Amino acid sequence: MAKSRRECEAECLSSNRCTHYSFAEDGDCAICEGCALIDSTRHASWRRLGELPVFPDNHGRANLTHGRWGSCHYDEEARSPGASSRCHYKTEVEGTLSVAGSAWEYYHFLIDLAPRLLFAMTRDHCESAVLAAPGWFPGHLRGTFSLVQRLKGQPQLPPKMARRPGTNASMVPHAAILFPRDSLRIDLKTSRRDLCEARGKLISFQPLVFDWSRQPSAWFDALRRRAWAAAGIPLMLAHTAGEAAEAGVLLIRRDGHNRIRRHLAPSFFGNATAFLRGRGVRSSVAVLEALPLLDQVRLFASPAARLVIGVHGAGLSNLIFSPHGHAVLEMYTAAFPCYRNLALRRGLHHAEFRFGFHYTGELDFPTGAQRTLLTLMRSQGGWT
Repeated sequence: MAKSRRECEAECLSSNRCTHYSFAEDGDCAICEGCALIDSTRHASWRRLGELPVFPDNHGRANLTHGRWGSCHYDEEARSPGASSRCHYKTEVEGTLSVAGSAWEYYHFLIDLAPRLLFAMTRDHCESAVLAAPGWFPGHLRGTFSLVQRLKGQPQLPPKMARRPGTNASMVPHAAILFPRDSLRIDLKTSRRDLCEARGKLISFQPLVFDWSRQPSAWFDALRRRAWAAAGIPLMLAHTAGEAAEAGVLLIRRDGHNRIRRHLAPSFFGNATAFLRGRGVRSSVAVLEALPLLDQVRLFASPAARLVIGVHGAGLSNLIFSPHGHAVLEMYTAAFPCYRNLALRRGLHHAEFRFGFHYTGELDFPTGAQRTLLTLMRSQGGWT
């Protein structure tokens, strides 16, 4: 959502976690804690509240950290002069994905990890990259930056997490699509000293920095362009009258009914479909777990997903592939703000319907949700 510089500063002031904010000329506002480090050239600079811009470079952009930060070494350039097109990057020694996420989880791979790396590789003209990252974290955080889950290590995941659907999955097939021809290697270091001494230009993964989809829009755009190209989607979508006639609402149904997972009741889909049909609106239901990544990219980029309805969950990460102007209605009980932040960064309309913090039943399609949907459709426009 476009903001003024003053509105961006006010948003930072209203958060007890925000110490820095950044404002781009196109109205993109980003706030975070301790954000003197940034990889986006779209942001003029980071500003500490009440002070002048922090770390400006000679071109008025955010200065990419190099030299020494604390006790660690960082390279000024990702590539050595005259070297090949392989780039070397590294995280901070305390780098994590949205507080405690893991790269083998769909949201954290698609929103936390991939956009940062793709933006950096595009900016630095890299054909391939190596990312040095922490590999010594205790317990279930040990595999934070691994694209394959580690269940055999000791100690194993807590029982509740081990039962969670999708925790036996791997993001390796998805990484092979977004980073083809073995263009990405993650080098997990076994100690802080090894990571500090490794070569590489900094990509910031500080705890609580850019967490829950607060990254600059340029990072998300880099991944969307790469995914659209891999899926054969033209970067400049032509909105024809025929496509407008095919515009519809996509309902996301989660596979299975594991009680640990939030899910929409079977009655939700029947009621929502009938509600939309009565207003002359097309709708479809998709189980995303059954679709390969590129099919999910094509689906979310299509007119059939001009408005998406789904429960708070990893499937909404695919909003990163949606064209500007699409919309999402997020259904949940209690959740993190990750998909609201993602929608705002991506230029999407967002609305939410909350069932209440202590709600434990199935999520159906009550009257309140219907009113919220109609309000969202009016705000988005283009629906008859």
